[in-house]
Amino acid sequence: MLPPKVVAPKAPRRLTAVCIAGQLRTFLQPVVQEAFVSQVHHASYEYYVSVNEDRPNVSTTVLRVAPIVAWTRVPRGFRGPLGNAEDNFRDSSKCPPHTCNPGLPLLPIAHRLAACHHSMQREEARRRVPYAFVLRIRPDHLFLAALPHPAALLAGQPAGHILLWDDQIAVARREVATTVLLTPQIVYTTCASATDFERACGSLDPAWSIRRCQKDHTVPCEVMWLITSFGSVSSSVGSLHDQLKMRSWEGAKAGQTYTTRGDFCIKRESFLMDNPENDCRNNGGCMDC
Repeated sequence: MLPPKVVAPKAPRRLTAVCIAGQLRTFLQPVVQEAFVSQVHHASYEYYVSVNEDRPNVSTTVLRVAPIVAWTRVPRGFRGPLGNAEDNFRDSSKCPPHTCNPGLPLLPIAHRLAACHHSMQREEARRRVPYAFVLRIRPDHLFLAALPHPAALLAGQPAGHILLWDDQIAVARREVATTVLLTPQIVYTTCASATDFERACGSLDPAWSIRRCQKDHTVPCEVMWLITSFGSVSSSVGSLHDQLKMRSWEGAKAGQTYTTRGDFCIKRESFLMDNPENDCRNNGGCMDC
């Protein structure tokens, strides 16, 4: 008699937790939902939505992003572990003279990122299987080209490496999820010193100074890079700017035709460039769709 065949257990799927965090804004617009499905989604993705509104009672033809494991409403005035978001709305003028942080008003998004982390941990504890990757993105992102899987973006990168596009996008392996999703609460409540920026940026341009930061909000690297100064000492940051291009506006003068290029942009209810008080006509960094 032949011995019974031993069947090796299947290896657990290497899932990615996708944190969609921010204000709901244009998330439910068909063009945004279609872009999430066709340009962002991979079969290994599971979504954690953390926004300022409850999950709408809409059909699946409207809300196509799936599977959504958790939908968390985090209102603007949410009081998180570091206090109320509105209480912490500060600008660099209120930082001590030797410090600066132009990103301080962004604390509400940090609370929403933390909510993603808590929901993700609960799901991992329930299943007893951790995620392999974490992707952070916004609900008003419109992707015009395919967003590569985190495994492809992180290929060849050392353990603990995080790829960032400031507060827009983050890609990381699970072991540094705390730095990616929880440390922003510290980043956006802390006035950083030159030493903090140097640790985050790797080096400082000799022409940069804390005084310049306080005066005109010039920073030596993206503010979100401070997560490695205040978070895990085993983490490092790299830029996503080489892998992704934001949609830019050319011919930025009134009356000229705008041409679009790039992989993604922010889909707003109205074009910021149409606001005469806004500098979007001359600033491609507005990322306006």
